[in-house]
Amino acid sequence: MTRTLMTSLTIILLTGNSWAENILFPGPIYGGKGEQVQFNTFTSPMQFQTIVWNFGNLNIITSDRSGSETVGSEYKGRVSLNKTSGALTLQSLRLNDTGGYAVILTPADGTQTLQGKTVLQVFVPVTDVNIKGPNSTLVEGKSSANLNCDGTGTIITTQWIKDGQHLSESDSITFSADNRSMLINPVSRSDIGEYVCVHSNPISSEMANYSITVLYGPDVKILGAEILEEGSDILLYCSVSSVPLATLTWTVKDVDAGNSALYITESSNTDHSGIYTCTASNNITGLTTSAQHTVTVRGK
Repeated sequence: MTRTLMTSLTIILLTGNSWAENILFPGPIYGGKGEQVQFNTFTSPMQFQTIVWNFGNLNIITSDRSGSETVGSEYKGRVSLNKTSGALTLQSLRLNDTGGYAVILTPADGTQTLQGKTVLQVFVPVTDVNIKGPNSTLVEGKSSANLNCDGTGTIITTQWIKDGQHLSESDSITFSADNRSMLINPVSRSDIGEYVCVHSNPISSEMANYSITVLYGPDVKILGAEILEEGSDILLYCSVSSVPLATLTWTVKDVDAGNSALYITESSNTDHSGIYTCTASNNITGLTTSAQHTVTVRGK
């Protein structure tokens, strides 16, 4: 689980900064439910006659130079104030703390009143992310796979990743409107791999993994020489791509000639010329595929 929480945000004010009239970072500032945020001001340390913080029309805290401090009922035990910078720390964040905040600082030396506004957004951290997938066996070209990504917390974005690459819609892949479900229809062997769902919001993210296996094949290809001199050995290899493994049979001149991937005939003669067939069967996909290879043995 990856979780990033902004608990304090400090911006250095540069000469000529366009934010000079607003002594707060305009936001949004992000916070997590139950955590804390600090609203820092763009001011040098000084003495203030009064410091006033408001949330909308609701007073959070008012402090004056005499040491008097008034805290709103919703904020008792939740706020602390830096009286030389005017910065406010808000603890035990609630979802309804989301909104606009304003500060008014009146310097004790009678100089211009300082004001600032910002926006806070509070999120519930993302947790308990998991992927639910198909319970049945997936067969290439025949099956579809629906992956559903669940989770708790404030989920703003959902991303799907396969083998390190972000997924997007294609001829066989579609997503739900909220991106939390993905349908692969039909599945193919290229869909085999590790899928990752990432739920996130500005303060946190969490991921879950799901592996997909697709049964396919058999695909058959015969490797070997086509023209040989009499006396040479015939070496043919039946290459089969299949999940699960397929059973195979060699047939030479309509006669079964073994079940090994490698076919060998030593010291060939012209009678060994002909068509060599390798047949592979996958009992799960129900497919049987054959390949043929013509061998010509030339006499001396």
